[in-house]
Amino acid sequence: IADGIASADQRLAREEALTRTLAGRNPDLVVWGESSVGFDLADRPDVARRIAALSREVGADILVNVDARRSDRPGIFKSSVLVGPDGPTGDRYDKMRLVPFGEYIPARSLLGWATSVGKAAGEDRRRGDRQVVMRTGRDVPSGQGDGLRVGPLVCFESAFPDMSRRLTRDGAQLLLAQSATSSFQHSWAPRQHASLAAVRAAETG
Repeated sequence: IADGIASADQRLAREEALTRTLAGRNPDLVVWGESSVGFDLADRPDVARRIAALSREVGADILVNVDARRSDRPGIFKSSVLVGPDGPTGDRYDKMRLVPFGEYIPARSLLGWATSVGKAAGEDRRRGDRQVVMRTGRDVPSGQGDGLRVGPLVCFESAFPDMSRRLTRDGAQLLLAQSATSSFQHSWAPRQHASLAAVRAAETG
Protein backbone atom coordinates (compact mmCIF):
# COMPACT_ATOMS: atom_id res chain seq x y z
CA ILE A 1 0.00 0.00 0.00
CA ALA A 2 1.44 3.35 -1.02
CA ASP A 3 0.47 6.77 0.27
CA GLY A 4 -2.02 8.54 -1.95
CA ILE A 5 -0.63 10.37 -4.99
CA ALA A 6 -2.87 13.28 -5.95
CA SER A 7 -1.69 14.00 -9.50
CA ALA A 8 -3.06 11.81 -12.29
CA ASP A 9 0.28 12.08 -14.10
CA GLN A 10 2.17 10.98 -10.98
CA ARG A 11 -0.17 8.02 -10.45
CA LEU A 12 0.31 6.91 -14.03
CA ALA A 13 4.10 7.22 -13.81
CA ARG A 14 4.13 5.20 -10.58
CA GLU A 15 2.03 2.40 -12.10
CA GLU A 16 4.26 2.32 -15.18
CA ALA A 17 7.40 2.01 -13.07
CA LEU A 18 5.94 -0.80 -10.97
CA THR A 19 4.69 -2.64 -14.05
CA ARG A 20 8.09 -2.54 -15.73
CA THR A 21 9.52 -4.57 -12.85
CA LEU A 22 7.39 -7.49 -14.11
CA ALA A 23 9.16 -7.72 -17.47
CA GLY A 24 10.61 -11.19 -17.94
CA ARG A 25 8.51 -12.70 -15.14
CA ASN A 26 5.70 -13.95 -17.42
CA PRO A 27 2.63 -12.61 -15.58
CA ASP A 28 -0.79 -13.80 -16.73
CA LEU A 29 -2.37 -10.41 -16.03
CA VAL A 30 -1.28 -7.10 -14.51
CA VAL A 31 -3.83 -5.33 -12.30
CA TRP A 32 -3.56 -1.66 -11.39
CA GLY A 33 -5.33 -0.12 -8.40
CA GLU A 34 -8.52 1.87 -8.19
CA SER A 35 -8.31 5.33 -9.80
CA SER A 36 -4.89 4.46 -11.23
CA VAL A 37 -5.67 6.32 -14.48
CA GLY A 38 -7.12 9.81 -14.27
CA PHE A 39 -7.87 10.20 -17.98
CA ASP A 40 -10.51 8.74 -20.28
CA LEU A 41 -8.49 6.62 -22.70
CA ALA A 42 -10.68 7.62 -25.65
CA ASP A 43 -9.76 11.26 -24.96
CA ARG A 44 -6.11 10.46 -24.34
CA PRO A 45 -4.88 8.03 -27.01
CA ASP A 46 -1.32 8.88 -25.96
CA VAL A 47 -2.01 7.35 -22.53
CA ALA A 48 -3.66 4.32 -24.14
CA ARG A 49 -0.56 3.83 -26.30
CA ARG A 50 1.72 4.04 -23.26
CA ILE A 51 -0.25 1.34 -21.46
CA ALA A 52 -0.37 -0.83 -24.60
CA ALA A 53 3.42 -0.53 -24.88
CA LEU A 54 3.70 -1.73 -21.28
CA SER A 55 1.46 -4.68 -22.11
CA ARG A 56 3.83 -5.65 -24.91
CA GLU A 57 6.84 -5.16 -22.64
CA VAL A 58 5.58 -7.48 -19.88
CA GLY A 59 3.70 -9.88 -22.19
CA ALA A 60 0.32 -9.58 -20.49
CA ASP A 61 -2.88 -7.57 -20.58
CA ILE A 62 -3.20 -4.75 -18.04
CA LEU A 63 -6.43 -4.09 -16.15
CA VAL A 64 -6.43 -0.40 -15.26
CA ASN A 65 -9.01 1.59 -13.33
CA VAL A 66 -10.09 4.88 -14.88
CA ASP A 67 -11.58 7.62 -12.69
CA ALA A 68 -12.47 10.31 -15.19
CA ARG A 69 -15.15 12.09 -17.15
CA ARG A 70 -16.19 9.92 -20.09
CA SER A 71 -16.00 11.19 -23.64
CA ASP A 72 -19.09 9.31 -24.84
CA ARG A 73 -21.60 10.20 -22.11
CA PRO A 74 -22.03 12.79 -19.36
CA GLY A 75 -20.47 12.45 -15.93
CA ILE A 76 -17.52 10.88 -14.14
CA PHE A 77 -17.28 7.09 -13.94
CA LYS A 78 -14.96 4.70 -12.13
CA SER A 79 -14.23 2.01 -14.67
CA SER A 80 -12.18 -1.16 -14.96
CA VAL A 81 -10.69 -1.09 -18.47
CA LEU A 82 -8.70 -3.91 -20.05
CA VAL A 83 -5.73 -2.88 -22.19
CA GLY A 84 -3.79 -5.33 -24.37
CA PRO A 85 -0.71 -5.02 -26.57
CA ASP A 86 -2.78 -3.32 -29.29
CA GLY A 87 -4.62 -0.95 -26.95
CA PRO A 88 -7.95 -1.10 -25.11
CA THR A 89 -9.66 -4.42 -25.87
CA GLY A 90 -13.18 -3.01 -25.59
CA ASP A 91 -13.84 -4.66 -22.23
CA ARG A 92 -15.01 -2.07 -19.71
CA TYR A 93 -16.87 -2.26 -16.42
CA ASP A 94 -18.34 0.85 -14.81
CA LYS A 95 -18.62 0.67 -11.02
CA MET A 96 -22.23 0.07 -10.02
CA ARG A 97 -22.28 0.41 -6.24
CA LEU A 98 -20.81 3.69 -5.15
CA VAL A 99 -19.60 4.68 -1.68
CA PRO A 100 -22.10 7.06 -0.03
CA PHE A 101 -20.51 10.47 0.56
CA GLY A 102 -17.14 9.26 -0.75
CA GLU A 103 -18.33 8.92 -4.37
CA TYR A 104 -21.75 10.53 -4.30
CA ILE A 105 -23.86 12.54 -1.87
CA PRO A 106 -27.26 10.97 -1.11
CA ALA A 107 -30.00 13.59 -1.35
CA ARG A 108 -27.40 16.18 -2.33
CA SER A 109 -29.91 19.04 -2.16
CA LEU A 110 -30.24 18.36 1.58
CA LEU A 111 -26.83 16.93 2.48
CA GLY A 112 -24.53 18.77 0.09
CA TRP A 113 -23.08 20.72 3.03
CA ALA A 114 -21.04 17.58 3.81
CA THR A 115 -18.55 18.58 1.11
CA SER A 116 -17.48 21.57 3.24
CA VAL A 117 -16.55 19.58 6.35
CA GLY A 118 -14.69 16.56 5.01
CA LYS A 119 -13.64 14.66 1.91
CA ALA A 120 -17.13 14.10 0.58
CA ALA A 121 -17.55 13.93 -3.19
CA GLY A 122 -17.61 17.35 -4.80
CA GLU A 123 -19.33 15.82 -7.85
CA ASP A 124 -21.28 12.58 -7.89
CA ARG A 125 -19.80 9.66 -9.79
CA ARG A 126 -22.19 7.96 -12.20
CA ARG A 127 -23.26 4.34 -11.77
CA GLY A 128 -22.72 1.55 -14.25
CA ASP A 129 -25.71 -0.58 -15.20
CA ARG A 130 -24.32 -4.10 -15.64
CA GLN A 131 -21.55 -6.42 -14.55
CA VAL A 132 -18.97 -7.62 -17.07
CA VAL A 133 -16.84 -10.74 -17.42
CA MET A 134 -13.68 -9.91 -19.36
CA ARG A 135 -11.52 -12.27 -21.39
CA THR A 136 -7.79 -11.62 -21.08
CA GLY A 137 -5.05 -12.68 -23.47
CA ARG A 138 -7.03 -12.37 -26.68
CA ASP A 139 -4.22 -10.34 -28.22
CA VAL A 140 -1.36 -12.28 -26.64
CA PRO A 141 0.63 -14.31 -29.21
CA SER A 142 -0.32 -17.97 -29.57
CA GLY A 143 1.48 -20.27 -27.18
CA GLN A 144 1.72 -17.70 -24.39
CA GLY A 145 -1.46 -18.78 -22.64
CA ASP A 146 -5.17 -19.16 -23.27
CA GLY A 147 -6.23 -16.21 -21.15
CA LEU A 148 -8.58 -15.93 -18.21
CA ARG A 149 -12.21 -15.00 -17.73
CA VAL A 150 -12.00 -12.21 -15.17
CA GLY A 151 -14.77 -10.66 -13.09
CA PRO A 152 -13.82 -7.14 -11.92
CA LEU A 153 -15.16 -5.46 -8.81
CA VAL A 154 -14.18 -1.99 -7.63
CA CYS A 155 -13.28 -1.58 -3.94
CA PHE A 156 -16.52 -1.28 -1.89
CA GLU A 157 -18.24 -3.78 -4.19
CA SER A 158 -16.36 -6.70 -2.61
CA ALA A 159 -18.68 -6.26 0.40
CA PHE A 160 -21.65 -7.50 -1.66
CA PRO A 161 -21.82 -11.30 -2.11
CA ASP A 162 -24.46 -11.10 -4.85
CA MET A 163 -22.02 -9.34 -7.17
CA SER A 164 -19.36 -12.04 -6.83
CA ARG A 165 -21.97 -14.77 -7.26
CA ARG A 166 -23.25 -13.22 -10.47
CA LEU A 167 -19.77 -12.91 -11.95
CA THR A 168 -18.98 -16.53 -11.10
CA ARG A 169 -22.29 -17.69 -12.53
CA ASP A 170 -21.51 -15.74 -15.71
CA GLY A 171 -18.26 -17.66 -16.13
CA ALA A 172 -15.59 -15.67 -14.28
CA GLN A 173 -12.62 -17.85 -13.31
CA LEU A 174 -10.94 -15.08 -11.33
CA LEU A 175 -12.53 -12.33 -9.23
CA LEU A 176 -10.55 -9.09 -8.94
CA ALA A 177 -11.22 -6.16 -6.62
CA GLN A 178 -9.38 -2.99 -7.61
CA SER A 179 -9.00 -0.80 -4.56
CA ALA A 180 -7.30 2.36 -3.29
CA THR A 181 -6.96 2.35 0.49
CA SER A 182 -4.39 5.10 1.02
CA SER A 183 -6.90 7.47 2.64
CA PHE A 184 -7.56 4.99 5.46
CA GLN A 185 -4.54 2.68 5.39
CA HIS A 186 -3.63 3.30 9.05
CA SER A 187 -7.03 2.10 10.27
CA TRP A 188 -8.78 -1.27 10.50
CA ALA A 189 -10.29 -0.81 7.04
CA PRO A 190 -7.56 -2.37 4.83
CA ARG A 191 -7.58 -5.55 6.92
CA GLN A 192 -11.35 -5.73 6.72
CA HIS A 193 -11.17 -5.19 2.97
CA ALA A 194 -8.70 -8.07 2.59
CA SER A 195 -10.87 -10.34 4.72
CA LEU A 196 -13.90 -9.57 2.55
CA ALA A 197 -11.98 -10.77 -0.49
CA ALA A 198 -11.21 -14.05 1.29
CA VAL A 199 -14.87 -14.50 2.21
CA ARG A 200 -16.00 -13.86 -1.38
CA ALA A 201 -13.46 -16.43 -2.62
CA ALA A 202 -14.71 -19.02 -0.14
CA GLU A 203 -18.34 -18.35 -1.05
CA THR A 204 -17.81 -18.76 -4.76
CA GLY A 205 -15.29 -21.61 -4.61
